[in-house]
This record gives sequence, C-alpha cells and structure tokens, in this order.
Amino acid sequence: MQIGATILVILVAVEAILFMILEIWGSTEMLKKAFGMSSEFLKQSEARVALANQGIYNGFIGGGLLFARFDFPVNAQVIGSLLFTSFVVLAGIFGMATIRRKSVFWIQAFPAILAVLAILFNF
Repeated sequence: MQIGATILVILVAVEAILFMILEIWGSTEMLKKAFGMSSEFLKQSEARVALANQGIYNGFIGGGLLFARFDFPVNAQVIGSLLFTSFVVLAGIFGMATIRRKSVFWIQAFPAILAVLAILFNF
C-alpha cells in the first residue's frame, strides 16, 4: 500500500480511537459540545452506556484499521484496510442521514472516502 493511503488510513484510525475515548470517558460538557446532546440526556445512565457501547465499536474500527495496515500479511493489507475504511464510510453516511449532516460528513465520512479512494487508486 502506498504512503498516501497509509497516511489516510492512520488518520481515520486515530480519529476512530479518539471518538472511542470521547464516547467512553468524555465529560458531559465535552459530549454536549461534540455531539449537540442536551445535558439532561447525557446525565441519564442509559445514554452514557449507549455512548460507551458506540465508543467500543469505534475502538474496534480504529484498532482494526491499524492491525490491517501493519499486522496483516502484505497480500491482505489492502483488502483489510479497504474493509475497515468502508465501514467508516458507511457509518458516516448513516450519521449524515440521522444526525448532524455537515459535520459528520467532513469529520467522519470525508477522510474515510479519501482513504478508500487512495487505497483503490494506489496513491
């Protein structure tokens, strides 16, 4: 895999891991600012559990991306990286359809789309 694709895959992976950290350990104020949720909603234990669950999945995606790129056999790195970045693209599309459209696109979907394109076109 080329250097441009590797850099973009790392960017998407780090972003997913940072989302995991925010969703699991973020303060109410941080979550409120990041996701536009009300303080009342975030004080509910069910909301925090749901965000932590979502965070775990983001961590799996970030770890999967790094594992696919750096630990898979050379002949499997491209398909593994493509699989995990495609998951992020799909999550970004779903997020655009259900929550904050513009911010989800630019923060989550756009870097993942660039990574997919870089992987596909050997950049």
